Amino acid sequence: MQSWFDIHEAIEAGALALRERAHALDAADADDVRRFCDESAFLMDVLILHSKGEDGIVFPMLRDAGIEVPDALTEQHHEELSAIYDVQTAAVEMRFANEKHDVAGALAQARSTLDRMVPELITHIRWEDDHLVAAV
Repeated sequence: MQSWFDIHEAIEAGALALRERAHALDAADADDVRRFCDESAFLMDVLILHSKGEDGIVFPMLRDAGIEVPDALTEQHHEELSAIYDVQTAAVEMRFANEKHDVAGALAQARSTLDRMVPELITHIRWEDDHLVAAV
């Protein structure tokens, strides 16, 4: 069980780094934009799989062991999915920028979403670490 939660450190570091990269990104640098899109796609996929694993496997196991797991954690995962979708949509628009999809507008959307999402994600992860990992 502990190893499942160990990934939280990597997720937190990755989320902070991605948000920092978004703010440092030069929208005119096509290679840098492509790398950012790849990095964001990777992290978003990790977040999706991790949350699905918690909701479908880890949380039920903890509940079966008599550990209280608030339903709010799964609700937060659903909210996270919405933010992930927004980041992924912005990254696709950036990757395939043309006259209909400009990089600057999509980058602004990614930055805004990451600015909102990352602190919420870190709060969520740290709550799990403080309350669920400690109970295992």
